[in-house]
Amino acid sequence: MRRALVTIVVLSLATAGPGRSLHAQPASSDAPEHELEGRIVNVNGEMIQLTDGTVVRVPAGLAPSADLKEGQVVKVRYAVKDRENVATAIDLPDRVPAGTRQ
Repeated sequence: MRRALVTIVVLSLATAGPGRSLHAQPASSDAPEHELEGRIVNVNGEMIQLTDGTVVRVPAGLAPSADLKEGQVVKVRYAVKDRENVATAIDLPDRVPAGTRQ
């Protein structure tokens, strides 16, 4: 599954060419943010893929890597930077707060 995600990302970037963008929004420092909620279907390092196929890089320190696992529902806010979706905020609504029991 991880190889498939990496292959898809690499092929998408390779076929985009210099004149085509992978995203509707141009890359810029003041790029608008997008918000999305979905279930994680694949995790590869800092990259997560959601059920709708969106791939987002979650920078270290934004969310504990242990919480980013397949099946986890997330609400993610991201901006497109250099043709890459980069998370600016992430919420894990299914996560049980520390010190509580279900």
